Amino acid sequence: MAISNNSFVPSKSISGNSGQYLDYLYDDYEYLSGKGNLFYRIKQIDLDVNYTYSETRLVRSETAMSGVLVYPNPSTGSTRIILPEGTGAVDIILSDLSGKEIFRRNNVTDLLQLDKLVSGMYLIRVFVKTTGEVQVKKLIVL
Repeated sequence: MAISNNSFVPSKSISGNSGQYLDYLYDDYEYLSGKGNLFYRIKQIDLDVNYTYSETRLVRSETAMSGVLVYPNPSTGSTRIILPEGTGAVDIILSDLSGKEIFRRNNVTDLLQLDKLVSGMYLIRVFVKTTGEVQVKKLIVL
């Protein structure tokens, strides 16, 4: 069964209408770490509130990520830690380069949002409870 994820991307045209080609981009951060089939379609809403749907398109990911994703990195103070599908519960520790613990969260299962980080370099330690594996990622905050 598909999961519905509605997102809005505003028009790049100042008046909302253009006779020129406009290029749009949307990153679906919720599904970066998963595997399987994802289906997308675009709903275009006109100024008169009429709308049309594009054809449905398939995006296939054959393999899940092998590691933890820290995104965006470098960051401007807000970042996400995304775990690969099926990892299970993990403990996450954010520390500065001297080893001082800044933040700890236990039993994270899929996604952790970190906000209001000050400029600097950090280490993110992810402890996978089921396997005992430890993954360490660097995070740069501008």
